[in-house]
Amino acid sequence: MARPVKHYDTWRIRWIDADGRRQSATFDEYREAERVLRAHQVEADEIRRGVRAGAPPPKMFDDLRDLWLTTRAIRKRSYKDDVSICKRLGQFFCGRMLTDIGVEDVDTYIDENDDLSPKTLANHITLLITMMNYAASLKLPWLAKVPKFKKPKIQALGRNYRYLRTREEIRRFLLAARDEGETIFMLYLTAIVTGMRAGELAALLWSDIDFEARIIMVSRSFDGPTKSGVSRPVPILDELLVELRAWRLRNAGPYVFPNRDGGMLGRSGRPFQEVLHRVLDRAGFPVETANGKKRWYISFHSLRHTFASHWMLGGGSLFRLQRVLGHSTITMTERYSHLAPQAFAEDHGRFAGTVPPKLAAEMQKYAGCPDHLVTCNRGPSGLQVTDSPRRLIYPDKGGKPEEVQMVEEELLNYVDAAKLLSVPKGTLYAWVHRREIPFVRLGKRVIRFSRTELTRWLESKSVGEVA
Repeated sequence: MARPVKHYDTWRIRWIDADGRRQSATFDEYREAERVLRAHQVEADEIRRGVRAGAPPPKMFDDLRDLWLTTRAIRKRSYKDDVSICKRLGQFFCGRMLTDIGVEDVDTYIDENDDLSPKTLANHITLLITMMNYAASLKLPWLAKVPKFKKPKIQALGRNYRYLRTREEIRRFLLAARDEGETIFMLYLTAIVTGMRAGELAALLWSDIDFEARIIMVSRSFDGPTKSGVSRPVPILDELLVELRAWRLRNAGPYVFPNRDGGMLGRSGRPFQEVLHRVLDRAGFPVETANGKKRWYISFHSLRHTFASHWMLGGGSLFRLQRVLGHSTITMTERYSHLAPQAFAEDHGRFAGTVPPKLAAEMQKYAGCPDHLVTCNRGPSGLQVTDSPRRLIYPDKGGKPEEVQMVEEELLNYVDAAKLLSVPKGTLYAWVHRREIPFVRLGKRVIRFSRTELTRWLESKSVGEVA
């Protein structure tokens, strides 16, 4: 068995790796050299017997990027997106060994690209993880293990979730769109009433529409299949049926929403940005400015959000909406579920019976109940709430109680009562404690004041007494 040998002032070890190549190293201490030698020998033996995977070949991020773009991304619908993201990733990771890319490097990448939105950064890290998983799954793996990178958190209803919130806004928007021409009006109307994506509308053919069955078969987008790769039926709702039939008679070309040459609208087509901005300006929608850039009230994709939101506001089925929108999972569709009218209907009474009845009556009054009459009497411990719902009891001059009807009024809290009396709140606390001022006790802890009683009490006191 090989042993470390003396080499000048160090100890040298020699071994044959799993590929049959001779290797050597030197150490200052004999024990350290012996330990490392044994470890290399065991590793080489286990790799030869197939018990352990061999060390990955030395590959750089540049190699992985080129491999991904030529073998995998080329077959994806989002090939251009992958090219763009790889270009941005390459500015940071190019020249680095794959085995050297760790969690802290990705965190630094996120920090240095803070000009990108959390959603965009999450897309970048998702692609990086997918590429590195691909490298680890090769027949001869380039990576033994992929680090667990942390992606930026994305809110389901973030700032990009914008839509036309009311029917009045929809009408105002479509009225302004009609001034841009019939094609623009029909494009925007169809987007709002079907929830179809921009590419699906641009690629829509008249042959995809069945007026008898009132179905639009969505099966393609700008450059091929739909986003999910699956065709789906979309119903033609009443608001669209008549307008779409009339538009068919005026548009004889194959595309439902053609460009000026009769062909398909492109990704950067004017109706999706420039014309949309003009319509929003004409309709009077506000424009925000952030970091020197204009932020319009909605984007074209917001018309899809408008459809989904008003579908749920109208009491539509969440699962049927999933099929209409073409979401592969219900998770994406659930972000609209809070808009359903019945979303919290069964929760309104969750805390029924937990509020003391007399306090509940007071809260009901503040909520706008017009028939509530405050009930209290004045005794040695202040004005106490009684069981009678409509009577106020005062002691007469002889000390006997006299029942009177109390006029409905809003009870004051400590702050408002102190302002009415022009005294500090602490003074008011002291008067209540000494039972020197009329007050209403609701339950065991809540104190309120009758404006009428305070005014009457104030008139019975001299200026010196109140001060």
